[in-house]
Amino acid sequence: MEDDSDEPYATLFSLCDLTLNGSGTLNVTSAYRHAVCSKDDLVVVSGTYNISAVEDGLRGHDSVKVRDGVFTIQADGDGIKSNKDDDPAKGFVSIDGGAFDIQAGDDAVQGKTLVRLAGGSMVVANDDAFHSDLEMHLMGASIEASAGDDAFHAETKLTVDGGTVNVTSCNEGYEAEKVYVNGGDTHIVASDDGVNASAADLSDDADADTVSSTLPNGSTPGALGKGGGAATSDAGGQAPAGARQGGQAPDSAAQQDGRAPGAAGVQ
Repeated sequence: MEDDSDEPYATLFSLCDLTLNGSGTLNVTSAYRHAVCSKDDLVVVSGTYNISAVEDGLRGHDSVKVRDGVFTIQADGDGIKSNKDDDPAKGFVSIDGGAFDIQAGDDAVQGKTLVRLAGGSMVVANDDAFHSDLEMHLMGASIEASAGDDAFHAETKLTVDGGTVNVTSCNEGYEAEKVYVNGGDTHIVASDDGVNASAADLSDDADADTVSSTLPNGSTPGALGKGGGAATSDAGGQAPAGARQGGQAPDSAAQQDGRAPGAAGVQ
């Protein structure tokens, strides 16, 4: 533990990678700060989770990666969060599947560098439903959202390549400095703008090295189509570094036989 820190600051707390995998149910309630927290990567392969937190529900400092599972999350802070801000390849949330019901005081899902929603179903009610300090990529999830402010807010770039989005109430629906809608089915009810492109606010603690308009693996989520046609995406289906092709979970999320990864200490 660090000197002069309040560690452990979660009910289920790990100083290293934490992987949750199985067919059972885990109920986690926090009376202080977070419910589930890893100071490295938090990986969820399967299982059923009932989470209640006075701050964040699921929190991975380096990343949060979800392959599957059933999640009911009530949090006064953020529902799911990754906040590492000194490495452009980390600080991301990547979701490839699962069923989520998230009620949070702040954001349903918050990432420092990237929020990637590639699959699963989500019902959320929050402030900013989904927020990234840099980029966001919607690829195939089914999302029902109501937000007190923005439904989907990325500071630099928001790319929509697929999925179904139904926003029943919000201030602004899609907001980023650059917004690319290449596919998917979108329905937004907004009190202000359905889609808004505005200058990025990088004043908090994003440094120049991380403001790159690229994913953590160096690829570009989406780009304007050539010749004045519709927007297209050259590498939009790519997950963060270590991802498998075809929209599958990153390598570290799970082995192909469903076992927890080696980093979890179980082979």
